[in-house]
Amino acid sequence: GGALASPPDPTDGATNGTAYDALTRDQARVLDALDWRDPLDVHTVARHAGVAPSVASRALSVLARGGWAAADATSRWLLIRRADLEQPTLPRTVGE
Repeated sequence: GGALASPPDPTDGATNGTAYDALTRDQARVLDALDWRDPLDVHTVARHAGVAPSVASRALSVLARGGWAAADATSRWLLIRRADLEQPTLPRTVGE
């Protein structure tokens, strides 16, 4: 067995615990393709991320639910939060 398994990700086990580390590889690529100021349509995001538009669309939905990306009125996408600075689980407590 194992023919369908993907090779282990070299970052597994070496994560620094940010929300970015909790994303899949495709989600991280799509997030990296987004811009703070220049809204991009799904096809442009997909091209920048090196993924299919359907993959980009699914990733953008996940990123929107996570509060990292948002679509404007014309269905173009913007980065709204940096995932590499956020903890994926509980917020830090005072004095940590």
